[in-house]
Amino acid sequence: MLKTFPVPAIPKKPFALKDSADQSSKRRRTRHSLTSVLLSLLLPALLLFDTLPALAQSQKPPQRFRGYPVLGMNASQVDGDNLAGFHKPGFHAGGGVFVMLDNRARMSLSMELLYNQKGARTRPGRFPLDKLTLNYLDLPLQFNYHDKERMIFSGGFSLGTLFGATRILDGIEQQDDIELYEPREFGYLVGATYVIQDHYGIGLRYSGSLVSFGESNNPLVSGLINRAVTFRASYIF
Repeated sequence: MLKTFPVPAIPKKPFALKDSADQSSKRRRTRHSLTSVLLSLLLPALLLFDTLPALAQSQKPPQRFRGYPVLGMNASQVDGDNLAGFHKPGFHAGGGVFVMLDNRARMSLSMELLYNQKGARTRPGRFPLDKLTLNYLDLPLQFNYHDKERMIFSGGFSLGTLFGATRILDGIEQQDDIELYEPREFGYLVGATYVIQDHYGIGLRYSGSLVSFGESNNPLVSGLINRAVTFRASYIF
């Protein structure tokens, strides 16, 4: 009779469940690390694409030429006519153009063509009335500094052509001959303009003659000199 021997039992692995849990944890860590890598690559790319339009806009070269119409009012006087004070109002109208000199749009030259009423008069409310009205066509040439697209500081020279003159003396209009005054006026000007929303400008200007434009009745004054304070508004294209 054959003898039978018992088959030894295969021992169970006590750590099988633990190994499976470790492998699952490793897979989760692997997926987490891949996600972190993808995010670390995508976020800079998204930030770059988001900043590219602003960067391109900031590097866009400024307009080389910018035109503008201007309208305003002068308060003027004439040195040497015995009428002191900026009491004479007058029209100030025309147009001009900026020519930018640098890519940062900080410096420019400008030229204008203006109709300018200058002259002098007695203080308002005082009689009899004395008034001198001088009509000029002015051609100013200026150097300008643009401060952060908000303020424009200007200074330069102007050449004026006199095309009309009237005088009221003791309340009576005189038949003044325009030849009593110099047909050309060479002057200076300084001013500042405050710019609103890159287009609307509100400005203040002071101008004067560098040489006299006529003879003075005052022996203490060598000749007649124009001076004017101008309040003006403009639209910059």
